[in-house]
Amino acid sequence: LMSGDDFDLGLKTVLRAYPETRMLPASGTVRPLRVAPVAIPPSFWGGGTTRLLVVFDLSNHDTARPRSLLGPEWKLPAGSPPYNASPVYEFGEAWQAFSWSFPWSPALSVLETVEAYLGRFHDHR
Repeated sequence: LMSGDDFDLGLKTVLRAYPETRMLPASGTVRPLRVAPVAIPPSFWGGGTTRLLVVFDLSNHDTARPRSLLGPEWKLPAGSPPYNASPVYEFGEAWQAFSWSFPWSPALSVLETVEAYLGRFHDHR
């Protein structure tokens, strides 16, 4: 189980790697982490920058991968949204939700979880 202290320590590590990261208001055990700017690789994905939201829930972190959303400003090279993307409005901001597929373990740190989501952009499937 990830404790609040574990999360706070992890947040400091994320801030060193992504200095513009901000916590959005927490609600109970939910910790929404807004990582920006996130660079999108130009090959295959089209380039540009966007925001990444990783929603950690400390109450179920040992059994459920944190959710993630990307800013709607990110589009594929042809100008269309990513496949299976759906617009959502959460934590006071517009986002797009779509499925991410990658191996995740509750043992991953906050930074490792953020980077696992970003690692999806190095996979051209």
